[in-house]
Amino acid sequence: MTDTNTPDLAAIADAPEAHGFQWTYGPLEKHDIQVVAAAPHVNVTDIVKFRDTFGDDRVKAWLNGTALRVETQRVNRDACYDNRSFARDDKGMKLLVLSTMFGVRSKRVTVVHERKYLADDDTEWNTKDECAAYNRMLHEANARIEAAPENQQA
Repeated sequence: MTDTNTPDLAAIADAPEAHGFQWTYGPLEKHDIQVVAAAPHVNVTDIVKFRDTFGDDRVKAWLNGTALRVETQRVNRDACYDNRSFARDDKGMKLLVLSTMFGVRSKRVTVVHERKYLADDDTEWNTKDECAAYNRMLHEANARIEAAPENQQA
């Protein structure tokens, strides 16, 4: 690949054989702790197709420097270590491997999950304390209604 445009990484991830490799899976560890049981790795199966896809410069860099497997393991390991849910995203891990292989650097994205607490009457609250206080008030109000003389059975 000689142009500087970023290729369609999703298409390459879905059809690795057409690009001279196959996906294999193996564990990733960081600090002797298994981070992922089965992370995708690139296994080159056809050097001609692989060179056509990734270019001679990148292939030479992997042969003369840090091995491709080591480089892609590091990227996935760090991503999974920082965000455990990423370990369940097989496609995302493959795209990260391919981005690294093509030298594509993306901005780091932090995903913030907003937690909501659900009260007994299905209203949402932002904090656990608010929800608990509302539930107590709800139960006290229901107890007063049930205790009212007009609601007593004779």
